[in-house]
Amino acid sequence: MSDPVLWQELQKEGFADVYATYRDDATSPYTEDIPRIEHRMRDSKTVHYLVYDGKVNVGAFRIKYVGDDALKLGSLFILPPYRNKGYASAVLSQIEERYSRAVAMIVLDTIAEEKRNVHLYEKCGFLRDASSAREISPTMHLIGFKKIIGKRSPSS
Repeated sequence: MSDPVLWQELQKEGFADVYATYRDDATSPYTEDIPRIEHRMRDSKTVHYLVYDGKVNVGAFRIKYVGDDALKLGSLFILPPYRNKGYASAVLSQIEERYSRAVAMIVLDTIAEEKRNVHLYEKCGFLRDASSAREISPTMHLIGFKKIIGKRSPSS
């Protein structure tokens, strides 16, 4: 995926409800501008993917290699009409299958107050990483998750 305009449109649709709840202008993918998206797309350690069901785009996600042994999952979203149909779980499973020989773990952050997201990651075997928790606003907190997926030991 290398079209920043399409990525921005999809992010706006995918994160509109979360943005409406928290009004987070600093970190929300909903407010990410084209230059920032282009910068991420030029990063050789970052890959943007679209999620399809047949020919229908149902969502997208971004991964970034961090260090020698980890992937950071960012901006995983499923578009509203396709939520609660198993797409996000399938994406996580496919990421694990595809990258388990290349990296030791997947790390990610999500909004602690978004219980569906927290449940998804825990259901898919991710463990909370309290050391990465942080407050974005009084009503919004990020929490980290990680999952060991590969055979190599994660670096410290």
